[in-house]
Parts: sequence; C-alpha cells; structure tokens
Amino acid sequence: MWIPTEEEKIGVVICNFRSSVCQTLVLEIGETVQIMEKTEGWYRGFSTKKPSIKQGIFPASYVHLKKSTVSNRGVCEMVVPLEDPIITETTSTLQEWGVLWKQLYVKHKVDLFHKLRHVPQSCVMNDASCAC
Repeated sequence: MWIPTEEEKIGVVICNFRSSVCQTLVLEIGETVQIMEKTEGWYRGFSTKKPSIKQGIFPASYVHLKKSTVSNRGVCEMVVPLEDPIITETTSTLQEWGVLWKQLYVKHKVDLFHKLRHVPQSCVMNDASCAC
C-alpha cells in the first residue's frame, strides 16, 4: 500500500537503476529525485532534472535522502532542499565535469580524458585556490 511521504521528500541517486518493468523510473547516479509516496523498500517519485517525464517507482536503497522544506503540501507541493550553497555549486560543477568526461571517453580522446581527470579532485581539495 502506497502512502504519501512526510519526511522523505527529496534525495540523490547513489546507484544507477534500470528495469524492464514499465512503471519504474530510470535513475542515474547524482540525479535528484522528488519523492511523493512510499511502500516497503520502494519510493514513487520523479526526477527533478526531467520533471516532464512521468513519475515512477524505484528502490529506496538507491537514494540518499536529503533534508528539505515543504510548502503547499499535497498535489502542488513545493520541495526545496536544505543545502549549503557551496555544496550545491560543487555538486553542479562535478556533474558538469562528469558529462564532459563521458564525451571525451566516448569520442576516444583518452589522452585528454586522463590529463583532465585530476582537475575536479584538486578543485574539491583546494577550493579556495581553484580556478574552475
């Protein structure tokens, strides 16, 4: 039996998820999901990156829950994650780098791929001196 979530409203995907069942939501690592309902070990929700795609179900264990504030509870609720702006910016930057790395790898630009792999790590470790 599905019940509306009270506390579990938003999370970050920690493991890719694909299934042949038509009601599931395809998830990719790093994606943010808004959670609407829950049942034993499963959530129903949608990707905040692709809100136009229908909602679907996914394993609760594939999502790391984040604290959030909720206004207008119900059908038109607005969920806002509670995060430090530095964390938000760092996450966004690393996600952009992930897309770029994937493009380099797919295009077989292995030398450039390997040369650039240390840049995001040094940005995170030395964020004050980073020119990202």
